[in-house]
Amino acid sequence: MPEVERALAELDERHVVVVARSAAQRAEAASQLAHHIGDLPETQLVLIDGARVEDLRGLRAELDRELPDSAGRALKPSFDGPGGVLARLREPPRAVEGHHIKRRFYLWRDADVLLNASPSSFSVCIDAIAGVAAEAEYASDDLLLIHRLVLVGGPGLARCHADARGPLRAWRPASTWPRVTGIDGPNFLLLGVAR
Repeated sequence: MPEVERALAELDERHVVVVARSAAQRAEAASQLAHHIGDLPETQLVLIDGARVEDLRGLRAELDRELPDSAGRALKPSFDGPGGVLARLREPPRAVEGHHIKRRFYLWRDADVLLNASPSSFSVCIDAIAGVAAEAEYASDDLLLIHRLVLVGGPGLARCHADARGPLRAWRPASTWPRVTGIDGPNFLLLGVAR
């Protein structure tokens, strides 16, 4: 699938949105992406099953499963503060077999489920993940960890990407990310699966 190859080539520079009309195409794209990302050296793959994410609690459950706290604590029901989503996203990954992890890629299958169920919750989630990614890359003195988000879903994601003030192109109105990172908004590339 050429879209998968293009997505992989772009991940060092930006986040990616992969849109396909059919559920079969979306599943195939997500499967190929997971396989190829999982094979990359010094890379942590965080799989988010969007079918389980209909609200912020669903995202917290997915992150608890995929990014467990080093002490085994569950995420608190907030995004900010100790024990919240932002703190968990900022936690450095543990070395694997003595190798430092340089990239953390979040592959969010069926991301349009949350977009359709709660556009405002989707916006909060995108702002958090893309904000932590920008912070790590542009504003942190810690060892560089590249965070990238890959969204896979239906045509609603393409409509969301087309909105210049939407979460795939701009920070939320009260967001501190522009001040913290010095960038105007998240950088997502839109790719459509042809067939």
